[in-house]
Amino acid sequence: MKEVFPLGKSPILTVDPVANSDVTEKLTIAESRVVIKYIADNYSNGVWIPDTASDRMRDDYWTEFANSTLGSTVMLVMIFDIIPSQSPWLARPLMSVISKSAVVQISGELKRPYELMEAALSESTPWFAGKKLGMADFNMSWPMDLASQRGYFDGAKYPKIKAWLDRVHARPAYKRALQKGGGYNLAAFGGED
Repeated sequence: MKEVFPLGKSPILTVDPVANSDVTEKLTIAESRVVIKYIADNYSNGVWIPDTASDRMRDDYWTEFANSTLGSTVMLVMIFDIIPSQSPWLARPLMSVISKSAVVQISGELKRPYELMEAALSESTPWFAGKKLGMADFNMSWPMDLASQRGYFDGAKYPKIKAWLDRVHARPAYKRALQKGGGYNLAAFGGED
């Protein structure tokens, strides 16, 4: 991956030059928000673009929330969660005690973001982008998949978020992507047994 982009981390999107377009040289785009924005701007035919100023602001807010507030907290929980499995066997008991405490503490920090997310969804705004699916929903799907699969999210406590996640997973495009990519198991991510 370092051959494509210096950081060597995904997501990375490369776009070859396109005849009769503004893309005259190969583009390399990194960072999930920017990749999703490029795809939305160039391939969604406006389907993911919010219809109202209110929904545009909402889409922007929840996109940033997904990539900073929610994403960073979920990743921090996961890091402490996998430390014992990545530690030398002799240090694992001690690392388990330390990590378990950190996981409990940081997982507790997810309550307020989940409450805010739950309050934002309704019949009239079933997507984080508003009335229709948008970039915020794509950005939100990764940290929520990670939280859900690793047990950091309880859908029984947050039924509107659970219903949103079910709608994301029920989309034909999501199913095709999993089929083409072979799916992903975030519960085993990080080398857990």
